[in-house]
Amino acid sequence: MAEKIEKTKTMDGKALETLVAFWVPIHAFEGKKGIVYESRHERKRVFLKHVKRSKHYFFKYEAWAIDEDILGDLQDYKVEQVYILVKGEGLFMATMDTFMEKSIVDEYPPHGMQSFLPESEWEVIWRE
Repeated sequence: MAEKIEKTKTMDGKALETLVAFWVPIHAFEGKKGIVYESRHERKRVFLKHVKRSKHYFFKYEAWAIDEDILGDLQDYKVEQVYILVKGEGLFMATMDTFMEKSIVDEYPPHGMQSFLPESEWEVIWRE
């Protein structure tokens, strides 16, 4: 289990102060596609992506997506959990195992191949 991430007062700016206290950024993907963090204590790795429902939610599958090429990189980085911080909604988590087993791979022009994980597979960490 990942170290606990507690809710902060807001989600604006540096709202994930508690996350930063426990996790150190080790890789940022170009184009604001997310950051890989490593635990200061247990050396576990997680991926965090900031999203907006209006831009990043795929209604066809009722799912959130990650670029297929980034998903491969996350495996190379040995990431164990994927977090999405949905503006105005909260923080959600899925394990990499869940992503690999239950995601739907499809092309989404012009963004290329995407891995879509249905919203029902994401665990609510906290809601705003």
